[in-house]
Amino acid sequence: MSRDSAPTEPMGAVAPAVHTIDDVARSICEWLTSYLANVLALPTDEIDDSRTFQQYGLDSSAAVGLTGDLADWLGCDIDPAAAYEHPSIRAFTAALARRQDVVHAYRARIGDGHRSAA
Repeated sequence: MSRDSAPTEPMGAVAPAVHTIDDVARSICEWLTSYLANVLALPTDEIDDSRTFQQYGLDSSAAVGLTGDLADWLGCDIDPAAAYEHPSIRAFTAALARRQDVVHAYRARIGDGHRSAA
C-alpha cells in the first residue's frame, strides 16, 4: 500500500460521536419527560411537551426541584427561575439547548471528547 492510500484512522477505529444541539435537546426533552412522568405517576407517553408545568400542577417548590435535579444531571448551573421563564418542556428544552455551557456540559457528561476548556 502506498503512503497516499494509507487510511487516516486505524482499521476498525470508531470516530467519537458528535452530539449536535438536536441530540442535546432530545436528551434534555427525554429527561424532562421522564422526570415529570415520575413525579406525576403517569406514563411518559401521556406527557405533552407543549403543556405548561403549571398545567401539570407543578408548584414553585416542585419546579425548583426539577431545575436543580436537571442541573445535577447536566453538570451545569441552571437558574431556578428558568422553568418559569420557559414554562413547558418544549420551551425549556429549546432554551437550554441554545446555551453553550449546557451543550459543553452535556458532551462532557457523556464523554464524546468535546469537553469545554475550564
